Amino acid sequence: MRVSGVEAIGIASAVPSYVEKVDEIGAFSPAQAEKFSKVTGISERRLARPGTYVSDLIFASIEKLLNDVPVLPSQIGALITITQTGDNAAPGVALKVASLLGCDQQMLAFDVNLGCSSFPYGLAIASSLMSTLNLEYTLLTIGDISSRICHPEDMATYPLFGDAGAAILLRRGEDNNGYMYFDLNSDGSGRHDIFIKSAGLSSEFPPLDLQLCEKNSAHMELKGANVFSFAIDKAPKSIKAVLTEANMEQPDVCVLHQANKKINDFIERSLSFGNCYFPSSLKHFGNTSSVTIPLTLVTNFGGSAMSANVLACGFGVGLSWGSVLTKFNKCHISKLVEV
Repeated sequence: MRVSGVEAIGIASAVPSYVEKVDEIGAFSPAQAEKFSKVTGISERRLARPGTYVSDLIFASIEKLLNDVPVLPSQIGALITITQTGDNAAPGVALKVASLLGCDQQMLAFDVNLGCSSFPYGLAIASSLMSTLNLEYTLLTIGDISSRICHPEDMATYPLFGDAGAAILLRRGEDNNGYMYFDLNSDGSGRHDIFIKSAGLSSEFPPLDLQLCEKNSAHMELKGANVFSFAIDKAPKSIKAVLTEANMEQPDVCVLHQANKKINDFIERSLSFGNCYFPSSLKHFGNTSSVTIPLTLVTNFGGSAMSANVLACGFGVGLSWGSVLTKFNKCHISKLVEV
């Protein structure tokens, strides 16, 4: 699938200020912590403290972005939020954020329930909507507070996940002003490989104090071996498919979902790209679920106007995976915000 005439003109991301290092996790011995960091590439994560929610991380990202890029909230026609850990069961986070921006009754706003594939899926949703409804500007916002739905004694999930939010500002112009090629896929038969059976919200009114209670159906379950096999099989094929459609051998920058170092190293080797940069954010932020791709762009290119052919590939919960290839033409990458 190809969408023309829509381009990303700005990206911002926000993380909590609180840092938890892997060697501070009580369930790990020093040797276990060292081994975990070596295999996953994760040394620390940012965790949301009580009173901080997805809307806070997203709104901080938007404030930073609109301070850096000269676009007014009143010019934005749609606000899309992708999250699996919203502030409330209903209504969605997008409606709350639109209101905080002072755009009540002025913009289309809705939520989408997706995780690790959020960036390519979100760009496809936003760019298609802009083309159909003739919208000049759209905000794609992404956020998750995954740490609150991981039991602190579950070493298959808790040490992996950090919290973050992001905002991507899209502009519609002439067909030659931008392009996006997409490869989007799903396989619900693998839905139990990353699974939250009941209402595991990180909301203002959670159904349970998930951090303190016994592990239960509101906590995330992760079948790591299955996810590893899925990722190393599907991601390279998706990346190659989108490059084939675009008739391009390789991008300038390839941003993978930041699941863990072992998965990403395998994918990078299998692609055998020559002069292509694979940025990472794992060491200091861990797996930030839906936000890993924009956060990785911000932590590696923040404070610059980026011009490059960028390919991003997300894969995970669903099971869902996809890639997007797009041209950044002086896309403003804001510096990281702490909340």
